[in-house]
Amino acid sequence: MIIGGYAAVTHGSAQVTRDIDMCATLTTEAVATLRRALAEWNPRHRITPQRLSFLDVSPAGTPVQNPYLQTDVGTVDILSSVLGVGDSNG
Repeated sequence: MIIGGYAAVTHGSAQVTRDIDMCATLTTEAVATLRRALAEWNPRHRITPQRLSFLDVSPAGTPVQNPYLQTDVGTVDILSSVLGVGDSNG
C-alpha cells in the first residue's frame, strides 16, 4: 500500500515529498519479490554508513523490517507497520 506524500497527492495535496513510502507485510516471499522488483535500480540501505545493498543484506530468508532504501531513481521507504494501515501480524 502506498502511503505518505504520493498517497496524499492522489487525494488532492499539492505537496510532493519526492520519495515513495509504502506499508507491506514483509514476509520472506514479499521481500524476495521486492528485491526482484527493485534490482535494476540498485537499492541500498540508506541508514547504514556503508550503504549496503538491499539485494544482499539481510541474506535471503532472514527477517527484514522497515528497509529505508536509496535507489538510482530515488528514495523508497518500506514500513512493516503503520498505525491504522496494517501491521506485520496481518
